[in-house]
Amino acid sequence: MIFWPNRYARFIQQSRAYPIALLELLLNGTPITNAALYSSSSPLTYVSATSSPTIILQGSLDPLVNANTQSLPLKNKLTTMGVANQYVLYNGLHHGDDWSPATYTDAFNKIQAFLTTNVH
Repeated sequence: MIFWPNRYARFIQQSRAYPIALLELLLNGTPITNAALYSSSSPLTYVSATSSPTIILQGSLDPLVNANTQSLPLKNKLTTMGVANQYVLYNGLHHGDDWSPATYTDAFNKIQAFLTTNVH
């Protein structure tokens, strides 16, 4: 997950879920109290021309990872840096908990093809 302080702050106001409490414990605070650490925790910070090929699989209704503010910016930065990448959006699905066997099979096949093409 990619966390920007302002978006994460809104997210924690809406939910006090277990992963959020764990994240706050691991990062020693919230995005408001430790903004620098949250910003430095974003994968976007570390994308470079030497980053590994990356495939992103996502449900369009994912409540944890937002396509427009998280996955697509990562995909775009990978593309800008010349890193092989692929973005797969599964319309109408969440974070994987509602994926059918057919969806998982499709995801597996896409991962396998991506790795065959891009990892030597």
